[in-house]
Amino acid sequence: PLPVSTLARLVGLHYLTELDTLFMAFDQGEILLLRDASAFDPAAHGPENLDPVGDFEDGILAVAWSPDDEILVVITGRHNVLLMTKDFDVLAEFNIFDQYDAQEAGVSVGWGKKETQFHGTAGKAAAQQKPDFRNRCLAPHDDRLPRIAWRGDGAYFVCSLLEPVDEAYRTLRVFSREGDLLNTSEPINCLESPLAWKPSGNLIATSEQLPHRKNIIFWERNGLRHGEFALRIPEGTDVVSLQWSTDSTLLAVVLEQGGNRYVQVWMDKNYHWYLAQHIPTFAPQDPIRAVFWDPEDAGLLHIASTYTQHRLRLTPEAHFGYSDALDSQSVACVIDGAQLKVTPFALANVPPPMSRLTATLTHPARAVATTRQDLSLPSVAHLPGPGPRLRLNQIVYPRSGTVLALGRDVSCHRDVLLRASVPPTPESAVVWTEYPLGNSAAAGPPLRLIGAQGRDAVFLQTTRGFIYPVSYAAPGPLAVTWSDPLCRLDRPCPWLTVIPRPFPDSATTAGLRVIAPPASTGNTSDWLLVGRSERGELFLNDQLVVKGATSSFVGRHFIMFTTHTHSLRLLPVGLPLAHLIALAQQNKSELDPLSERRIERGARLVFALNGSQTAVVLEMPRGNLETIHPRALVLASMRAAVDAQDYRRAFELGRQHRIDLNVLVDHKPLQFDRCLPEVISQIDDPDYLNLFVSSLRDENVSVSMYPPVPIVLRAEPPKAASAAVSGKRRRLCGRIQALLEERPDAHRYLPTIITASVCKNPTSLTEAILVLHHLRETHPDELEDTLKYLLFLTDVEKVYHAALAVYDLPLALQVAQQSQKDPKEYLAFLTELQNYDAAYRRFKINDYLGQPAEALVHLITAAQALAGDASSRAGLFQEVQDYVVAHQLYQPALSAYRADPERRAVLCDLYAQHLSAERLHAEAGSVFLRAGNRFEAMKSYQRAGQWRTALALSTTVPNFSKRAIYELATDTAQRLADRQKYREAAQIYLEYTPETETAINLLVKGREWWEGMRIARQRNREDLLETHLEPGLMTALEELEEEAATLVDQWTKQWERLGEIRRPADPATHPTDDPAAGLGGGDLDNIDVLSEASTQITRFTQYTGVPSQYTSGSLRSGKTARSRRKKEKNKLRGKRGSPFEEQYVMESVGRLVDKVAKTFLPDVRQLSQVLPLLLASSERTPGTTNDSCTRAAALVDRV
Repeated sequence: PLPVSTLARLVGLHYLTELDTLFMAFDQGEILLLRDASAFDPAAHGPENLDPVGDFEDGILAVAWSPDDEILVVITGRHNVLLMTKDFDVLAEFNIFDQYDAQEAGVSVGWGKKETQFHGTAGKAAAQQKPDFRNRCLAPHDDRLPRIAWRGDGAYFVCSLLEPVDEAYRTLRVFSREGDLLNTSEPINCLESPLAWKPSGNLIATSEQLPHRKNIIFWERNGLRHGEFALRIPEGTDVVSLQWSTDSTLLAVVLEQGGNRYVQVWMDKNYHWYLAQHIPTFAPQDPIRAVFWDPEDAGLLHIASTYTQHRLRLTPEAHFGYSDALDSQSVACVIDGAQLKVTPFALANVPPPMSRLTATLTHPARAVATTRQDLSLPSVAHLPGPGPRLRLNQIVYPRSGTVLALGRDVSCHRDVLLRASVPPTPESAVVWTEYPLGNSAAAGPPLRLIGAQGRDAVFLQTTRGFIYPVSYAAPGPLAVTWSDPLCRLDRPCPWLTVIPRPFPDSATTAGLRVIAPPASTGNTSDWLLVGRSERGELFLNDQLVVKGATSSFVGRHFIMFTTHTHSLRLLPVGLPLAHLIALAQQNKSELDPLSERRIERGARLVFALNGSQTAVVLEMPRGNLETIHPRALVLASMRAAVDAQDYRRAFELGRQHRIDLNVLVDHKPLQFDRCLPEVISQIDDPDYLNLFVSSLRDENVSVSMYPPVPIVLRAEPPKAASAAVSGKRRRLCGRIQALLEERPDAHRYLPTIITASVCKNPTSLTEAILVLHHLRETHPDELEDTLKYLLFLTDVEKVYHAALAVYDLPLALQVAQQSQKDPKEYLAFLTELQNYDAAYRRFKINDYLGQPAEALVHLITAAQALAGDASSRAGLFQEVQDYVVAHQLYQPALSAYRADPERRAVLCDLYAQHLSAERLHAEAGSVFLRAGNRFEAMKSYQRAGQWRTALALSTTVPNFSKRAIYELATDTAQRLADRQKYREAAQIYLEYTPETETAINLLVKGREWWEGMRIARQRNREDLLETHLEPGLMTALEELEEEAATLVDQWTKQWERLGEIRRPADPATHPTDDPAAGLGGGDLDNIDVLSEASTQITRFTQYTGVPSQYTSGSLRSGKTARSRRKKEKNKLRGKRGSPFEEQYVMESVGRLVDKVAKTFLPDVRQLSQVLPLLLASSERTPGTTNDSCTRAAALVDRV
């Protein structure tokens, strides 16, 4: 028993969390504290735990603790307000009616004053009428007690109390935390005592009694009214109290009628207040005593009755009917008390609080469910309850005709499962069958039922996150498989969807990188669970994949959710689970553009249309609904349509949403090729076919633009070359053109045929011109419109040239008239062409179009056609010669005149002259022979260096004398000698002239010692050995000795220079010049610790002693072409002290070695072998001979 009077009434009860103390205040003034309240047991503890704090003599009318439990507000019986700390030290004390002037009272500046407003028929008198407060009245059941409510941040509190004059009406007074009066509300009639301040701080809720209804009205902190809504209650019902949830989204209104209390939970959305839940008394013998929201869990409502305590978890959500049917209506249902608002989004996008349909029920609804197999509007399950003993909390509609419910037997306080069969007519009675739920100690109490999407399966979620399958097949019992949980989530998810796990096909899994499957806590091999907690955590089965999800929805092809970063993410459900989790956990920078879409700040995902729809409905912060079509959903629908060979729908989706129409081809190219006639029949419309043909290109967009598998999941990144499809555009355009031309109504598809011709790669305008040519003969009245369409597709200049290319001058004239050309430019030209004969006209046209090869063919045809007129034919042949020379068309001309030897010879002569001018003397000689001009052929071979052929032809040239042959031989030999081909020049002198001495002299110049000795002795000219060979040998010996000395000197200098370069610098010689000395020496190249703009010491410093440094950050400038050329020049110079000196010296040494090995050493060896033999047969003295041989041997040794 409490140490208070039995007549005392409890006016304040509050638990102080930090002190673990229960605060109690009574109307007679007593304040008690119960210490260690969380562990208090009335049977084991006595009154020693009670701590009386004090007693107010005037009594206590109202008390309220601030949200942070730091300040206590007490209103005494004399309307004194005391502000105290949690240690009950008084901070301020004042009479609540002593403060009249509010510190923040509004000041009128004349705008919006009543006197300035238009009052209609009431006239000016209404504008001048003053408010009359004398007729204000109280609500009939007002208890005349004050009420106190704090704002969520504890900065202000508001008091609702009677005015002191006559206590005829209530007003609201807003005080600061320090007790200063800030604002006073405007007086209204019948303002009731219930009071609650929204934790977010923008509204203060009270109730108002009107003659015909009861309202919940809202006030701002400045004392002005700000909205209201009418309670849906019968007459005679009183408002007991108001309670806001901690997240300010739900308002609980406790009502009482005839001693029976019940609770209504209201929710504000889009400026409309929904009656979300109507909670009646649990049992007549156990009435409701108190209602309050959990301070930590925003959706948890505590209801305390006389004997029991109930906890209800409320999650605001709309119900969406799911169906795999392609013609699903995508129904959304919203409960608003006894009204069920239904909107089929496939038919109309109606933003709340409006709806397409409204069903009025007999009593407020608590739950709603729809069938999963709806083909039109689904049937909605809202069934009457099974009786007062059983309370239904949730229902699911797994199959037509069967409804399952999760309920509670209030008589024995246990959870039950119920099953009912939907009656065929609304008048039939509903029979509920009750099944005991049972329980698992580890599972926790049941939370909700979940119906699987696309299947008849049902699952049960518990408060500890376990998901269990429920078997409900009639006539068997309704039971939960407690022994085999599907999985366990880290925490229960109010938004949970279960779908059958799809089995990815080989096309989807091909090329995926290997990812280890995640460890699972249950049996989820056949199901995929998508859950979202109130903390914004998104789960796939038991894996937490995303934090910060604000809304979610599971569609037919994708899991969709929005994030705090204002983006819409889409996860394709067709991927393996491991890859799906990996994709969900990707960073924002790694996301595929098709997997994410930016949305407006604060937008929430409402619904994604079922079936074949691609729409996603978003609710904006302003309350309006917006429909978007993410590309991923559009592509999925297009691919599904292609798989079903419904190319018409796939085309319409791509056209409507600006998707590249190559998807129709690239998704299944073999199927498209096979079904191309059917594709044309389905699309049918020529304009649509034109759009499709013009969008074709040589690229596989399924690889480059719209990959079915996100790039981040691929084993290898796609290569740019792999997306190219060579010849795809030309092949398809050709096939479409051929198929359309074969149709009986081909004339209807003329624009498409022309489009296919133009869109080929390369463009085939000739085919389009031929179509126009045929159209002029069959439908001349349509020619102009078709020509305008062709000019729309391509450049008019190209069409003009194409018309000329088919030699259709009337069509060319018509095209030119459609262009911006000046008539002076084309009329004279076309008139001139009209005056020529056919062949010459074609020559002129091809020459104008820059087609010389085709023009030459027609010019030759025109020349050959003039068989009777010799002068005209000769003139045309001269024009042929000039045209051939101008355009170098010698080979085509020779082929055309193969049967005319005379003119062919003339052309061959021109061709040979051209080759000679191009310095192709050997080829010119061959052509001169074909022309029969042996003399010029001989000259050409001579210039080409083919002296054997030239001298051989000299004997066949008519009237070519021996003297001329001699001159030809000497001239040829001189040319060879000038080219240092001394042996060949000597051969010509020996074979075609008697000048043996000249030949021996040439062999000496070429150091052909053995050949010279052989020729001299063959011709019995031993004297030439002494006069030519021996002096030449001695001269060569001296030259070789000088050359050897030069080579040795160069070798010595380069070798010494190389040694100097490679020798490390002497620190004593350069004590301060080496930057590496202070760093301990060593090779400092490529040091990793240097920054990008640091100074680096190079190896060049170590062998030159000259400090060299460069900034590594400036090396990019060395990549220019100019710098590279300058660098190569520096390498060739070999400047002493440059970084390229060592490379230059090494290259110089290499060149010396090559020269000695390839040139010098063979000459020395030949000389050392010939010299003894030649001198031994001469008249020189032995001493002189030995001296020369010794010099030659020494030269060999030196080399």
